[in-house]
Formats: sequence, structure tokens, C-alpha cells
Amino acid sequence: MHTVLGTVSAPTVVLATGTPQLRRGLYWMKVEAQRSYAVALRPPEGAEDTGMFLSAGSPSHSVRWHRGTLLVGGEGHGVGRQDEGADPYGELERWAQERWPGAEPTHRWSAQDYAPFSGIPFVGWMPRTRRRVYFATGYEKWGMTGAVAAALLLEADLAGRREGWQRVLGMRPTLPQTVGVGLGASAAVFAWYARGYAEAVTRAVRARRGNEDARLLPTATIASEHGSTEVCLVCPHAGAIVRWNAAESTWDCPAHGSRFEATGRLIEGPAIADLRTRGRATRTGLGRVRETGVTSSSPAS
Repeated sequence: MHTVLGTVSAPTVVLATGTPQLRRGLYWMKVEAQRSYAVALRPPEGAEDTGMFLSAGSPSHSVRWHRGTLLVGGEGHGVGRQDEGADPYGELERWAQERWPGAEPTHRWSAQDYAPFSGIPFVGWMPRTRRRVYFATGYEKWGMTGAVAAALLLEADLAGRREGWQRVLGMRPTLPQTVGVGLGASAAVFAWYARGYAEAVTRAVRARRGNEDARLLPTATIASEHGSTEVCLVCPHAGAIVRWNAAESTWDCPAHGSRFEATGRLIEGPAIADLRTRGRATRTGLGRVRETGVTSSSPAS
């Protein structure tokens, strides 16, 4: 197996990335990449710090307590498919403070999950690898349990044994409802491709009319006191146009879920390369992110 750090040789390899980066099996087309957010708050004095709750409304929010700290999660969306100007952390904090007046936010974080169209995680050997490459993906936010079950299955498979319960997790069924969900998801992906390039063409036409630099492929300029970097917004994985995630200061791909730092450096795949760049800039002290027709603030990272 070849990596950016060198070549790894082994009779059997377990690929334990969030989504398989190998193109064999096209599993990045069989799962939907999702992001979700969480905040921690210091509760007001006298608040009852017990219980776990899930809101009945939409969007869904989850609540639990940990050592006197209030934890609230939710505001999830498909990667790169958030509404313009979305503020998931702010929404979670406002929602919590409406129910616990006086609660003070202390921490924010997010996570990425992959949802298989069948509802069953993909676990086992990867096609066309002669059973030398194994993988697991698609826990759909149940990684605490799903990953453990997948590890047990892979260990048993590698040792040449299989328990009865493991047959279900190792199945890769193609059911009518699975096909329907998959077709719908594929249509959504193609729609994001069309939207990204349509917006790029529109901006290029407007720039040409205004006698400005008109490029068909959209770029963004990262500027700071350390210099500037021009980032190409075409995802190196499959060519979709990445979108700016203001909540996390990242470029997110709405097609298959790859994410990149503001400067174009890869965060997570299925992409295996950074966004193309020109110029130089450090990873700290970022000033502003400017896209053709769009200007967004970017805090230091």
C-alpha cells in the first residue's frame, strides 16, 4: 500500500478511514456524508443535571449531562450542503439557553458520519483485493457500538471464523428500497455538481462583462500578513465544487464529503490530495477568504 509517507507492506491490510479512499467498490458513492454539531454549556445554578433527552421537533436536538456539564447536539446536514449563513453552533446555544436561561457556552465541536443507503454498515473484505484489504464504514452516528462490532467481525474474519450474529453485519444487500434511496442520493449529488458549475459560469460571465479576470473554475484568495494563497475550489476527488463552511472555516465538498482547511489542505477524504493552490501562506493568522463574488471572514486556525 502506497501512502504519502511511504510504502507499507503486509499480507493483509485493514482500511479504517471514515470512508474508504480506494476506488474499488465505489463505497464513497454508497454512503452519504453527514456533519453534526455539539456544544457544552455551564448550567445555571440549581439546574437538575440528570437525564438524556431527544427533542420531538425538527430540527432534532439531543441533550445529556456529563459531570455537571450540559451537552447539546444537533443541527446536522449533509457535508457541504448547509444553508448560506448557517450558524449551527449559535443555534444550539440559543436553543439551550431558551430552556436553561443563564447557561454559559464553554466548548464547541463537530463530527462527520457516513450513512449507508441500506442502513447496514459495510464491513468485510473489499472487492477485487483477493481478500487482502478489509474495511469498515457507514456507522451512521452509531460508531461507539458499530465500530466495536465491526472490529469483532474483522478480527474473526482474519482468524478464519465467523459467529452467527456477524453474518448480518457482513451482508451487503441490494434491496428495492435501497436502490430507491441510492438513486435519490445520486440525483442530489448530480444536482450539486450542476449547481456548482452553473454558479461558476455565471460568475465568470459577470466578471468578463465587468472587464475583470474571468476564470471558469472558481478560486478563493486566502490573504494575511504572511502572504496570500489562491485556492482552486474544484475537489480533487471527483471534480465537484467545494463550498465554504463558515462555522468551521473549511471548504466542504457536497458530492462525497471531502473537507479541506481554508488554505486547501486536506482534512478528510475520500479525497487523497489537497486543493490546488498558487502562492504561499502560513496555516495561522489567516485574514480573509475571498471568493469571486463572495467575501467571508476566516478566523485563525
